Amino acid sequence: MSDNLLNKLTQLRLPAMAGSLIRQRESPQTYDELSFEERLSQLVDDELLNRENGRVARLRKTANLKYHAAPEGLHYPVSRGLKAEQMRELLNGHYIAHKKNLLITGPTGCGKSWIANALGEQACRQKHSVQYWRTGRLLELLAQGRLDGSWLKHLKQLQKTQVLILD
Repeated sequence: MSDNLLNKLTQLRLPAMAGSLIRQRESPQTYDELSFEERLSQLVDDELLNRENGRVARLRKTANLKYHAAPEGLHYPVSRGLKAEQMRELLNGHYIAHKKNLLITGPTGCGKSWIANALGEQACRQKHSVQYWRTGRLLELLAQGRLDGSWLKHLKQLQKTQVLILD
């Protein structure tokens, strides 16, 4: 196998496939038993996984979440009044598909922002566009947009967002 193939994969913007091919070259004893189709399937799967991970990373970056709150790290103490079953239902994302609003209420310091960020993280994993805003900051941006003419641009951007978190 020549480096020409790796160069072509790079030119075609298939970096994960090229990386997987290099790994296959480095340990032939692992891959010799596989058929051509199985090896090709593994190369394609690696490329698809890489692209999916990249998309989720871009969605996370665009979301601008305040906390890196992993949904699987949520705790459900009785004092919070949070039910695990209710959170599982929210984490499945049906409220997004049905375009339902979600309001999280509670006293200061009980974890509302953390929960909202965990739901935002899960929405990114499910490949939904997310934006996190401090409400005051968003209102300032829109008020400034009225003055400088960027108001409609901001509204269109918000309109395209599937999950808008206002904190």
